[in-house]
Amino acid sequence: MRPTKYLRADRLPRGYTLIRLHTISPSYATAEVPMRGCLQLGRWLSAAPRCQAASLRPPTVFPSYRYNRSFSTTTIYYGRSKTTPTKLDLDLEKRIAAIPIERFRNFCIVAHVDHGKSTLSDRLLELTGTIEAGTNKQVLDKLDVERERGITVKAQTCTMIYNYKGEDYLLHLVDTPGHVDFRAEVSRSYASCGGAILLVDASQGVQAQTVANFYLAFAQGLELIPILNKVDLPSSDPERALEQIKNTFEIDTDKAVMVSAKTGLNVPAVLPTVVEKVPA
Repeated sequence: MRPTKYLRADRLPRGYTLIRLHTISPSYATAEVPMRGCLQLGRWLSAAPRCQAASLRPPTVFPSYRYNRSFSTTTIYYGRSKTTPTKLDLDLEKRIAAIPIERFRNFCIVAHVDHGKSTLSDRLLELTGTIEAGTNKQVLDKLDVERERGITVKAQTCTMIYNYKGEDYLLHLVDTPGHVDFRAEVSRSYASCGGAILLVDASQGVQAQTVANFYLAFAQGLELIPILNKVDLPSSDPERALEQIKNTFEIDTDKAVMVSAKTGLNVPAVLPTVVEKVPA
């Protein structure tokens, strides 16, 4: 059966369809044939020459090869190593358990981005003996993106034991982001605190995120403690920064603490102020 060569679609009889048949054999060229119904199409396909490469039967390359599956019934037991708490851990647990809830303080740090929140948190952790001095840098920034970009992305909490006037206080510090993109994270963190440190860079003064985070903390009813950071810089102007805080937020700045979180200057004066002003 030979295909009819090049028929025009407008000259086909009624009920016929023009189709194009592609064959693999070089003896058959591409042809256009008139077909009527699926039956004749099936006859055409069955009459077309077959290619050996199109066979679906798997080749018999290794007829004598058999794949033998093997199973293992060996049971492996994993033992758990039980660590015995040291005497230091037991003493610390007893010390924490003896602190009444009236001496609990939950506070956070309100500041603009890059005003020194994480650095001040490191100094407070070193001051209370929670971490070793000089061995960690921004220990609360645990994410890789935080260490790469040098900003806080996710709020982190830490617990410190601070002895003030012969009594132990349990201080819970929340290090919050200062960037505008993480405002929702900041708002959730403020809800768990009773007070906040209003940290302002003495060289830059009050910035946009300082104002935005202040109003978030003010809406939560937090007790705000003004603290000036980076007072050791040559470009710092503490008087101007305190005047901005007083005029912008209407906060009494007479007892504001001036520190340098990087060098540790006057950082020990921060925690007594937190204990006295932040409610339990």
